[in-house]
Amino acid sequence: MAEGPTAKRLKTTYAAQQKIFLLEQTELRTTSSGTKFGATTALASSTKFERVHDLFTNEGNIPKLNNLVKKSIMVKGFTQKEDGTISISENSKIMETTTDITIEQINKFLQPEITEIAVIKTKQKNERVSVQGSIVKTTGVLESPTSRRKIITVTDKSGEIDVKLWGEKINLLRADTGLSITMKGLKVDVYNGRYSLNSTPTTTVEINQQVQEVNGKIEAASFDYDDMSIMINGDIYTITATKMGLIYPSIQFVPNKIVKITVQGLNVTDILDVSDEQENH
Repeated sequence: MAEGPTAKRLKTTYAAQQKIFLLEQTELRTTSSGTKFGATTALASSTKFERVHDLFTNEGNIPKLNNLVKKSIMVKGFTQKEDGTISISENSKIMETTTDITIEQINKFLQPEITEIAVIKTKQKNERVSVQGSIVKTTGVLESPTSRRKIITVTDKSGEIDVKLWGEKINLLRADTGLSITMKGLKVDVYNGRYSLNSTPTTTVEINQQVQEVNGKIEAASFDYDDMSIMINGDIYTITATKMGLIYPSIQFVPNKIVKITVQGLNVTDILDVSDEQENH
């Protein structure tokens, strides 16, 4: 994540004024040198309100901006870099003004549609997306002098991607692998060609509780005590040792096992039936 308006050395445009629509609350952040500043996101008239801009400000402007969330403001005196980043200072004039943006335009950024991971990896940095999938890996809380984050690796049928939950958003989710979730309001990040997603102040997480039935032949199995799993139709499901024993009493792989199971996300919740393939002929 950018540390602030001086974190990147890019071409800067100094402009007199423009209209800005504030999407979210301004978060207080600290640079590595200890300087406090505010960070938020906004739409801007310079790009016809069609893309999200990172907006940085001095600490003193934070209370005023937080009173103007989801409103349009006229800013006189600001800088805008070639990557779209907008910076305003204690010398900037901030005035409330009329809003020309529709609810549909706003929700495009605050409530973006669920997108497959493979498609997310074709998007531009800072585009807003939502993702639905299962957790395959999670870290603990990673702390530095300036930030706290947790990294969740999410997979769907098209691929997998890391989601970084920042600040207070680390509390949105437990560390359960296999859990099926929907994460809304994320921001695309691209670094050295590698895609990931960052949380935003409006990010939400929903746990998908729907239990589904799966039928098929077990194509592969892992009997590691701390990572028992089975593969059916190309999908890998985590399973407890007790339930694995119902399928493989010897805890060894036997070909041609046909099972009917219920799953929640990528977790096996129940074993409904076990048979051998030859019994079906």
